[in-house]
Amino acid sequence: MINNVRTSVIDNNSFKLSLKSFRPGGKWTPCSDKGKFYDNNNSMWTKDSLSGAVYLNQPTDLLRFKLSVLTGFLAGVVGGNALSLGINAGYRALKIVSLSHFWLPSSLVDPNPNSDGSYKVKMRVVELAKDVARIVVTPFAWIGLFFASWVGAFSFSKDGPRDGAKIFSSIEIAMYGGRMDDGHFGWAPCYQPEATSHGFGGDINNSRAF
Repeated sequence: MINNVRTSVIDNNSFKLSLKSFRPGGKWTPCSDKGKFYDNNNSMWTKDSLSGAVYLNQPTDLLRFKLSVLTGFLAGVVGGNALSLGINAGYRALKIVSLSHFWLPSSLVDPNPNSDGSYKVKMRVVELAKDVARIVVTPFAWIGLFFASWVGAFSFSKDGPRDGAKIFSSIEIAMYGGRMDDGHFGWAPCYQPEATSHGFGGDINNSRAF
């Protein structure tokens, strides 16, 4: 029986997307105090020095495989990214045309989970602007996802795969409106900060799961 329950100590509400979430070249430091994998007793999490975010400490050889075959070939070359980004752009366009940002309940517009539910004009305008930006940058996001996968997979840097997975997940979070753990779309849950699952349902506590 697969156990997908995390046993580590991670606050999965702490992540904030920033420009540093898209930058490679940071130092990756295992978080020895936040739990260990069952199968090899290695630290389950590793921290990116640039963004300060914590990611699943997957072996880099496994990350190279996932970046090249799964998100690079299947989602990139075969067309998964293009399809999902196209659908996402169409959905955002429909929201804009219908002016839904201004008549939907605040709970469906406000990205802040701790919102008091009041009608905030500024917040609604900001969310409208974000959707316009997502549509405009869709082609560039596709290119970014493609290169994050392949450059990360074949990087000569020891931590290149970690940078590739980090940038891939950051682009997805920006384009689809948030993290997969918060109900948003994405192709690779295990790339995301403070991940709680794998795409194929593998045990999150196993270092080589899928």
